[in-house]
Amino acid sequence: MKQSIILWTAAAVITFIAGFLQSRLKSDYPISGSFGIEGKEIGYKLDKTYYGNDDYKFLLKSEIDSLQGKVYWKTENSREWYSSELKDSAGIITGRIPHGNPLTTAEYYIKVNYKSKSYNIPPNNKPVTLTFYGKIPSSINFYYFITLLGAILLAVRTGLEYFKVPGKLKKIEIFTLIFVIANVFVFNPVRITYKYGSVGKTIIPLTAMFPLSSILLLAVWILATVLIFNTKNFRIWAPAAAIISLIIFETGQF
Repeated sequence: MKQSIILWTAAAVITFIAGFLQSRLKSDYPISGSFGIEGKEIGYKLDKTYYGNDDYKFLLKSEIDSLQGKVYWKTENSREWYSSELKDSAGIITGRIPHGNPLTTAEYYIKVNYKSKSYNIPPNNKPVTLTFYGKIPSSINFYYFITLLGAILLAVRTGLEYFKVPGKLKKIEIFTLIFVIANVFVFNPVRITYKYGSVGKTIIPLTAMFPLSSILLLAVWILATVLIFNTKNFRIWAPAAAIISLIIFETGQF
């Protein structure tokens, strides 16, 4: 019993670390930071993706009262820049960019003014590319991430079961496969349909509906199932499948 608790705890910690790193290694991770103007700080967080059916809204936190400025944007394949005024309310500065159709992009940057000087956000003067996606129901997101992270947790736990003899390696492995199948064939396709704004409109290509990273994860656990249930030294396949799953999770698109 004590050993099982230790292994489940270790699996949970590894999964948490993997999820933390995966979210920050993604190319669409928001740009955030802060800079100072005359000893007062301005903090920002600028998204690279937006899921919704309304305008994209962002906010800045400023220690300077009544800071003024504008957000500038242009849509894809357009040379013309548009702008709108920022709104300041008790140090919370807000701005918005008009909604775009799913899979369209816009470039944007912010310029604030203080005492006849202008400051660009981000400070490197490089516009942020924002990709619009359709709004995904919270229930779909919930089940998608539960099955995905549940699959990774069970994959790691299956690998750690190698160190417990006799253990229940085959039983845990089956649950891992069930979670992977549920994610790949049920919740991921539904989520992508909403993400691409295709509900009741268009048919999504299979390559988009079933991303390579999801297919690879499924293939790993189908192969692991075959090897674990049909080879003599079946225990050695569990840690190998777990490690490969973590690599796919960290480098793939989920």
